[in-house]
Amino acid sequence: MSWIEKLYQTYDNCAGQPQFESFALMPISHTTQQAQIEIMLNRAGQFVSARALPKAEAETLIPCTEASGGKTGTKPVNHPLCDKLQYVAGDFEDYGGELTSGFAKDLKKDPNAVHPYRKFLEELDAWRVSLHTHPKVSAIHTYVSQGSVIKDLLRVGVLLPDGENRFLKEWKEAKKKAPGLYQLNVAPEDAFVRWKVGDPGDTLVSTWEDHALINAWINYYQVWKEQDRPPQMCMVTGNLAPIALMHPTKLRSSGDKAKLISSNDNDGFTFRGRFADPDKPKHGSNASKEPSAAEQACTVSYEVSQKSHLALRWLLAYGRKQSFHNGSQAYVAWDYGGAETPKPFVNSLELLAGIHEDREEPSGYLGDAGQAFGRRLSKQMRGYAQKLSSSKGISIIGIDSATGNQGRAAIIYYRELTGSEFIERIEAWHKVFAWPQRYERDRKVVEFVGAPAPNEIAEAAFGGLDKDKDRKLLRATIERLIPCIIDGRSLPLDLVEGAVRRTCNRTGFEKTKGKKGSVFENAWEMQLGIACALYKGSNTQHTHQMALEEDRTTRSYLYGRLLAIAEFIEGRALHQAGEKRDTNAARYMSRFSIRPYSTWTHIEQSLTPYMNRLETNSRGLATRMKTKLDDVHHLFEGDAYRQDEKLDGEFLLAFHCQRKRLWEQEEEIRKEWQEKNRKKNEEQTTT
Repeated sequence: MSWIEKLYQTYDNCAGQPQFESFALMPISHTTQQAQIEIMLNRAGQFVSARALPKAEAETLIPCTEASGGKTGTKPVNHPLCDKLQYVAGDFEDYGGELTSGFAKDLKKDPNAVHPYRKFLEELDAWRVSLHTHPKVSAIHTYVSQGSVIKDLLRVGVLLPDGENRFLKEWKEAKKKAPGLYQLNVAPEDAFVRWKVGDPGDTLVSTWEDHALINAWINYYQVWKEQDRPPQMCMVTGNLAPIALMHPTKLRSSGDKAKLISSNDNDGFTFRGRFADPDKPKHGSNASKEPSAAEQACTVSYEVSQKSHLALRWLLAYGRKQSFHNGSQAYVAWDYGGAETPKPFVNSLELLAGIHEDREEPSGYLGDAGQAFGRRLSKQMRGYAQKLSSSKGISIIGIDSATGNQGRAAIIYYRELTGSEFIERIEAWHKVFAWPQRYERDRKVVEFVGAPAPNEIAEAAFGGLDKDKDRKLLRATIERLIPCIIDGRSLPLDLVEGAVRRTCNRTGFEKTKGKKGSVFENAWEMQLGIACALYKGSNTQHTHQMALEEDRTTRSYLYGRLLAIAEFIEGRALHQAGEKRDTNAARYMSRFSIRPYSTWTHIEQSLTPYMNRLETNSRGLATRMKTKLDDVHHLFEGDAYRQDEKLDGEFLLAFHCQRKRLWEQEEEIRKEWQEKNRKKNEEQTTT
């Protein structure tokens, strides 16, 4: 029950704090609902106006009961103040409205059965006459009891008549021409109603923003619970209080119906042998329907259940920076006191957003082997460490459900760490798996040094993951990666091998077309950066730098350098000739990784015509490339060069570093030539 306790503490620590005003915690005994109709009343409870709500204004805070907060089925329990038309409109059926099937079936058998409108009015009246009432409750009760909601909505044009003394249920013409309510993706008879109450000149008329009304419901419902259910031991706080028999939903989103805690399964052998009297009815107004297991298993008070679930909902679904979502899978890391924590589920670019490189230090491959990134990372982590210096602890929780947004949700990951431990592990992940990355975002290329995010690793390992078809694989992969970040576990080798294998299949990646017919391998470049990061971080036997290591003599590393040089030679020659096609190094990369010696022989022989082109057109480039090839060949030890066994992922590190070094050096040579030509032209002009 530790996770409930930490969430309960989080709610008490963060509720009402000024720094969270833009995404405040929801009050207990309340939920949110998408409203489609807004009705304005005066203080006397007389109809003033109504309008259909656009989607941007739809989300509304409403009072709820324990049962209505998770209502489902054919006879859903009504909310106490705002609800759908079948509950608030006494003339709903008079104008052609159809009740949900459960209510309709019961009323057909027995006219005195529970009617949704009568039930709503009865409970609203009980609140109205209680000690914790509010003037707006009285006004709404006065209006609803008149039974004229549909009539008034027809009169002001929110609902349209169908010509047979009924309201129009479906707009059959073009959607663009439809009036406000009929443009929404909700059937008019299922429209949800919210209220405004006030006279001209009143500053606060909305019920969902009136704190006095919100507190009135909380106090009234607390008395209701105490009268309906005698106190029992809460296993979270140790206090005696009314326990929760039903627990909130909407944890991951407003449409999420899956529950973390439930005890309403009395069929079969669910509770047999586990509790003293699983079939014995208990107290309360619905005693014959309440499962006794909820009162015998692990009792949680209503207040604790509300606060802990609302805190989790706040952390997961309302813009908190620490959360990560992948379909039904959701993770969040948070500090109990509400301090900002580093994002554990993002790549280094997002983690270090706003922290810029030190411009006084070299940042290219020639002078930087990751030092600039290390400084930025340490600077960011020191900032978080100061914010979390008084932290009581960090929790990381992950939840998922097998049936999407329905049924049961489960906690798939939970850890508690001190603030310093959490920061150390996040920093270690981004340092160990740091590598130069090249991403394409919104048709723009973004380059950075750092570690990839879990979802990017999954995509690199398996490729082409469709969010619908491959959802289970993606979820399972991310679930395996989270402990690697938080607990410091070793990265699964199959993910590393999968990323390396896909990277070698270079021709299988889509290319991006640019202006003037240029073609860019942005997808493959991203794949290459991630694969290098995974191999470098998972290889604990050797420490690899993020710059070219000219003294490393391992077979895979040297063959990777040879392939990069070959690609550079052919690429420059093709560019000079205006040809746009893949190089032999790109086309044969997959075969090269499996049989390097025999494949390299073919690639090296094919370089001859390209070297001849460069002899005449590029400032001694051919000579420099021949020298580099010879230098690398001489580094092979013994018979390693002629071995034709498969290369490991190290050859990708060498390929990436050698290629970058070549382009950097060539750019420097180009600038030197430009400077020489500029000085030469100045001298000629002077003479």
